[in-house]
Amino acid sequence: MGSKAETVNPVSVTEPSTPRRSGRVIQVLAGARRSLFGEALLAGAVLALVAVLVLHGITVGEFDHTSDEGAHAITGIFFRDFFRELPLNHVSQYAYRYYAQYPALGLIHWPPGFHVVEGVVFSMLGPSVPAARLTVALFALLGAFFWYLLVRRLHGAPMAAVSTVLMAALPGLLQCEKSVLLEVPSLSLCIAASYFWACYL
Repeated sequence: MGSKAETVNPVSVTEPSTPRRSGRVIQVLAGARRSLFGEALLAGAVLALVAVLVLHGITVGEFDHTSDEGAHAITGIFFRDFFRELPLNHVSQYAYRYYAQYPALGLIHWPPGFHVVEGVVFSMLGPSVPAARLTVALFALLGAFFWYLLVRRLHGAPMAAVSTVLMAALPGLLQCEKSVLLEVPSLSLCIAASYFWACYL
């Protein structure tokens, strides 16, 4: 009996070390968190720079680019008053009365999305030229955000940061960003749609 060799359980020898594996997982998660934080910081810095470019000088001057600016402002005031009074029982009569007072009302000319947002901004800040331009600036920031996401998806974060700032600083686009027109809101929504289309594909 004493000459019998002791048998070793092979299972105990080949068992994986659980603490070592969980340590690797924690390191990977920490690296991913640092990478996400770095990308979020870069995106935030880009959007802050775009905001400085877009908001610079929005309090200077009046509606002087085209006559459409006044019509966009009046339409935003219509929605501000509509949200305040909520004439849900007589919507068409309310609109007719507004047309009688303000013939420049643009309800039948343009889609109402921009003007609904403008009405909300007017409700918070009051109807003014800077508030109307701020609405355009919000759409410009939305477009810059989705442009950053789209380019980052295709070419990486550094290229996305550079191209987003360059796009916002284009002279023609800067002029539209400081005018109460629908060019910037339309472009921003097209960029957002392109991003979601790229994600779908």
